[in-house]
Amino acid sequence: VDNWKREHILQFLREKVKSVSEV
Repeated sequence: VDNWKREHILQFLREKVKSVSEV
């Protein structure tokens, strides 16, 4: 479960960074 959480957070951060990079 912990591993899944980390993966989920990493994906969330990646999406956030992608949005910031586009702007």
